[in-house]
Amino acid sequence: KPRKPLIEFYSPSQLRNYTPPENQNLVGDFHLQRGAPSVLAGPPGCGKSRATLWLGVLGARGEGNWFGMPVRCRFRTMILQCENGLTRLHRDFEQIPDAEGLDDWLRVSAFPSYRGFEFTNPYFRADLKAALRDFGPQLVIVDPWNNVTKDTMERDYLEAFERLREVMAEAPDAACLILHHLR
Repeated sequence: KPRKPLIEFYSPSQLRNYTPPENQNLVGDFHLQRGAPSVLAGPPGCGKSRATLWLGVLGARGEGNWFGMPVRCRFRTMILQCENGLTRLHRDFEQIPDAEGLDDWLRVSAFPSYRGFEFTNPYFRADLKAALRDFGPQLVIVDPWNNVTKDTMERDYLEAFERLREVMAEAPDAACLILHHLR
């Protein structure tokens, strides 16, 4: 049985006739789209975590603007974060207007103690995969990327991306937004 090619090419007429899946575009002009990665980078403390928390709220509501880009549809968001403890998250959610009705649309991980993200641990990956299957997010946010990689070397990044791809296979149609601290 012939295998499917690992890379495909399309002619201009095939691309013109392509019909994108419904609700593939989550935010902006395909700035966040299902099945694709995106990066939000900035210096530590500039508000990336709060911005993505607000993105999750807007996705739950299915409307609004995020950094001036329109939210195109309603979507479930899972935030895998290693920045803020429950007290900070409690305070953040207390300040969100009309926060009722978010429970079916938004999940935020607890600060994983001082171990951080343990993507090298198969049990951590298994637990994360189970959470993805259970919740079924359309957007997964990883905050911060610097806690996924051991170092800034190319091999560390490739290894971290491979482990993230393995986990994201449980939510193949989800967008993945990676937050990165610039240094």
